[in-house]
Amino acid sequence: SRPWIFRRHVRAYAIAICATIAVALVRLLVSDTVGNFGPLIPFLISVVAAAWYGGLKPGILATVLGSLAADYLFIPAQHTFRIESLAGAVGLTIFALIGILISWAYESLHRTRRLLESKQRNLRSNMKAQRRLQTTLMDSDRRKDDLLATVAHELRNPLAPLRAAAHILRNRSSPRETFQAQMDVIDRQVTQMARLIDDLMDVARITRGTLTLSRVRVDIAELIESAVEMSRPLIDSYGHSLSIRLSAHPIYIEADKVRLTQVISNLLNNAAKYTPGGGRIHVGNRVAAGELNVSVTDTGIGIPKAMLERIFEPFVRIDDPGHRSEDGLGIGLALARQLARLHGGDLIACSLGSGMGAEFSLRLPLAQSQGYPLSTTDAGLNTA
Repeated sequence: SRPWIFRRHVRAYAIAICATIAVALVRLLVSDTVGNFGPLIPFLISVVAAAWYGGLKPGILATVLGSLAADYLFIPAQHTFRIESLAGAVGLTIFALIGILISWAYESLHRTRRLLESKQRNLRSNMKAQRRLQTTLMDSDRRKDDLLATVAHELRNPLAPLRAAAHILRNRSSPRETFQAQMDVIDRQVTQMARLIDDLMDVARITRGTLTLSRVRVDIAELIESAVEMSRPLIDSYGHSLSIRLSAHPIYIEADKVRLTQVISNLLNNAAKYTPGGGRIHVGNRVAAGELNVSVTDTGIGIPKAMLERIFEPFVRIDDPGHRSEDGLGIGLALARQLARLHGGDLIACSLGSGMGAEFSLRLPLAQSQGYPLSTTDAGLNTA
């Protein structure tokens, strides 16, 4: 905006100069007809033109130039700047005062216009902000309704098998194998309900800033192995193949073992649920740019470009017509990213689009002393 303002100022002063020259030339052309009558009056035209376009300063410049031109060309003694009569001095004084008043009046108009334009811009900006806020509130309200419906659905789902198991357990004549099977059902459903409630509580703790980490020095391979062990039943239930490629040397980080294992397990569970049966999941780690990178790659339904950041928002899930809706509240990835950031790292999603699979990269700072030179190519291969 500054170059534009500078150009406008230059144009305003140019108008003051050019208008004064034009008035002087026209006044000279009609001198034989009007003589020396009212030599200063025509120069008010240049003052008005300059003040109308540029305000006070260009108007005053036109006033000064008009006074000098009239004094030199038309007021005796001509072709000098001497004023030999009282009438000439009074005329120049009145002309100067009128020029200043005109310039000041137009400057006031310019300031009022600029003030109105500024208020209009602020009003438009406020209206846009209000629309954005309204959209955000509507989206939050919709997501709240979706959350309540999802929570009710997820907590209600285990009730039917629990009720059926309780009914069977009341029948004491049922075989022992039936009793054991129903006990397993109860255990699975209660575990599922506990996991959902724990996730909700973790999100609440992070939001309130009350979640604390118990950091210890740990080898990332140990956490990956624990996470794989936790997620193995889900991965196997879909018939996926899992490959694991870890560094041949230990890579140490300062982390909360339980929470970071939870992050990696969430990524594995997400890959399992959003990959059609018989897919492939790969887990690897490496050191790059002075930080640890743990990647979880799948051959699943992929992530649309517009959703690459939104999937880390709580209660947001990808709706894919060709893939059945999965259980869960849609907070696993949001919780994983928040926990990663609490560890001083981050969680990034990459995908070429729908149907092209996805890769999640967990980036974490390394422990202060590794005890050996790290290499990005120093890795071993394990396949499970």
